[in-house]
Amino acid sequence: MRLKKRFRREMIRPIIYQVFTRAAVTLTAILAAREFSPDDRPVLPWGCMAASGVYLLLAWIAWLRLDGARIPALDHRLFRFRRRKDPFAEAGMADHIEDAPVSFEELEPEDRDACLLAADLIVAVAFAVAGALTQRPVR
Repeated sequence: MRLKKRFRREMIRPIIYQVFTRAAVTLTAILAAREFSPDDRPVLPWGCMAASGVYLLLAWIAWLRLDGARIPALDHRLFRFRRRKDPFAEAGMADHIEDAPVSFEELEPEDRDACLLAADLIVAVAFAVAGALTQRPVR
């Protein structure tokens, strides 16, 4: 399976949204742990490296799901609302100029897994770099 064939242009927006959401939540958790940690322990580098490991694990799970493994996804189906189909959706190109872009929920399950794989890898690399840059030199 080639990954380039899996990604399409319409998947860029969901990937970016997933990256920013995951990075913001993780960074908030790391900074909260730093704020509430006793003493002056270096929480930031270890928190970034741990987050990188977690996101690499999640990327591996998304890869396995893309490869055909039956691993359940953590969908929040309770909070998902379905939109009604527009009966007048069949029209010309000019009628679709103001259409909303494709969201993550509207993608096929394989495309969702590909988006999650890309987002998890981007966030894992970003936190690994941040963790490596915030390490204090040992004296």
